Amino acid sequence: MNGKTTSYRSVLEALDKIPNDTRLGTIKLYADELLTDIIKIYKGQNVEIDLNGYTLTRTENNNGVYALINNGMLRILDSSSAKTGTIQ
Repeated sequence: MNGKTTSYRSVLEALDKIPNDTRLGTIKLYADELLTDIIKIYKGQNVEIDLNGYTLTRTENNNGVYALINNGMLRILDSSSAKTGTIQ
């Protein structure tokens, strides 16, 4: 974040570090990840999630509905050459 590369153990941990001041925070996956909690993008957060060819899997919540709360700006992309990144 903020022009620096920082490693986090999870997408959710990285999301907690993105400031609520509209600066872009990019989260790039380097492995498949299973999310075990709701993804929350807060007002003022500007978040880009780069799947980078990996899979982001969300556990089911509320009878199969995936939980994402987006009150900010969210962009999801896959920068890998094969474009094999997925969200399940």
